[in-house]
Amino acid sequence: MSVKPLHAVAIQGIIHKKGFIDLPSLGNSMYPLIKEGDICRFVTCNFTHLTEGDILLYHLNGELVAHRLIEKINVEGNVFFQCKGDTNLGKDQWVMEKDVIGKLLYIKRNKRVTSALGRTAKVWGWSILSLPVLSSFLRFYINKKGV
Repeated sequence: MSVKPLHAVAIQGIIHKKGFIDLPSLGNSMYPLIKEGDICRFVTCNFTHLTEGDILLYHLNGELVAHRLIEKINVEGNVFFQCKGDTNLGKDQWVMEKDVIGKLLYIKRNKRVTSALGRTAKVWGWSILSLPVLSSFLRFYINKKGV
């Protein structure tokens, strides 16, 4: 999902004012948890409480991205996050704290709502983090089925 830097600032303003923002998903990097067209609600977050497996909304190189947090480091007081799409084979580049907009709260698909904090999403996140080969299988499936 592409976004101009000014739009990223506007999105940050909305989420800080309202406490949340709903955005439609584009692409298949978080398949099957998030499918294209799903409505994702992101909320403001406390950076100290973010943990591996959380799905972050951030902007990077003019793109608005929602990917899973796989590592968090502190370098001389600056916090950096590394994320990855569940079906992506490679990791994203490191993201600075200032570029993180929010954290996924839930996914709405049709009339069904899946909490990002619920058991299903947590087990799926644990599986993706613990079994990296799943990403390869998912990517193969997506390419074969044209998802």
